[in-house]
Amino acid sequence: MSDGCEKWFGLAALFLVLITACCTVAPVASKVENEFPIHSATATRAAVPNTPRWEDTSIAPTSQLHSKILWAFYQSSGGQVFVLEEAQASTLDLPVSMGEYYGYNPQTDQILMARDFPDRGAGPAGVSVSDLSILDLENGTLEVLLGDDVVKALWSPDGAAIAYILATDRTYELHWRTTDAVDRILAYDVTFTWSIAPSGGAVAFTRESGYGLDIEAGLYVVDVAFGEERLIADVDNSGTGSVTDRPYWSPDGRELILSHWGGPDEPRLILAMADGSGAFDLALDEALADEWWATIALTGVIWDIDRSHLLTLSTMASREMDGPSPLVYYRLDRDSLELTDGILLGEVDGMIDWAVPGSSVWVLTSARDVAQIALP
Repeated sequence: MSDGCEKWFGLAALFLVLITACCTVAPVASKVENEFPIHSATATRAAVPNTPRWEDTSIAPTSQLHSKILWAFYQSSGGQVFVLEEAQASTLDLPVSMGEYYGYNPQTDQILMARDFPDRGAGPAGVSVSDLSILDLENGTLEVLLGDDVVKALWSPDGAAIAYILATDRTYELHWRTTDAVDRILAYDVTFTWSIAPSGGAVAFTRESGYGLDIEAGLYVVDVAFGEERLIADVDNSGTGSVTDRPYWSPDGRELILSHWGGPDEPRLILAMADGSGAFDLALDEALADEWWATIALTGVIWDIDRSHLLTLSTMASREMDGPSPLVYYRLDRDSLELTDGILLGEVDGMIDWAVPGSSVWVLTSARDVAQIALP
C-alpha cells in the first residue's frame, strides 16, 4: 500500500480528496461510551440458500436525495467545492482550506472534513490519519471534534450523527458520535471500505487482511442501536482497490453490492442481503462479452430507485491509461444473477450522484467540468 494510505491500487476512482490545511480551533471534549466490549458482538455466518429468494422490488426507497449537493475531487483546490443544485453547477470558495473532505450536511449547511492533510500513519498498519472537524458554512466557523488519529468519517443520512474510524495502537475502531457529543464504539478491527445504510440504522464495513489485525475477512453489517454485527459475505479485498471503494446499499437498505476489483485475484461483484440471509456472485451477461466497456470490475455503483438497474463506472475498462471511464447502465437480473442489457451512456472521469433520481446523474467530465447525463 502506497503513501501509508489504506488502499491504493491501480487507477483509483476520481472522487473526494482535497488537499492543504490551515485554521486552528481548540478541540471540543466528548464523552465516549464503550457500550460494547471488544468482540462482544459475535459475528454470525449467514447460511447461503441454494436459490436466492428476492423480496418485492417495488418498495419505496427510505432515503431522500437533497436538492443541494456539495462535492469535491482530489485534484481540486483544498479551499473550493462544487455546488450542485437545481440542474446548475457552480463552485464555492471556502473560508478555510481542507486536508480532506468527508461530506456535506444539507440539514445544517456544514462540511465534515479534516483540517490538516493526513500525512501521519497510525494504528497497526500505519494508515494515514488526521483530525475530524466541522466547517459551518453559514457563519464560517470551524469546530475541531478530534485532534488526530481519525482515518475516515461520514455524516449519517439524517445529519444527526457522524460515523468515523479511529486508529489506536492495537486496532481500528468504528465510532458513532451524535450531535450532542455522545460517542459510542460500534465495532473493532474494521477496515476502510464502509458506508452507512440509507435509514442510518446500520453501518456496512469490511475486515481485510494486510492491516495487522487478527480478523475473519469479510463484509459485515453492524446495527447502530445495539451494536450487533453479522458477517454477510465472504470476501477479502486485502487492502487493494481505491480509497473511494465502499459497499453500495440498495435504496431500501435490504441489499448491498461490493466490488472486489483490485489485486491479483479475478474481480468479483458480490450481491449480499443486509440481514445475512445470502450472498451471491454476480456475472456479466455473455451477450456483452465483446463490448469493450462491459466488466464486473466496477469502481463505482449507483442503484437506480427501482432496485432493478445499476449505474456503474469502471476505471479498469478505460480505453487508455488515465483516460475517461465508461459510464454504463445495467439491468440487474436476480434470476440469473447477471448484469444484462448494458447501455453505454458515455465516457467520464467520475460519477458523482443523482441530479434527478432515476432520470439523470451528475458526472465529472474529462475536461474537469461537472455536467449531467440523462438515463435512457
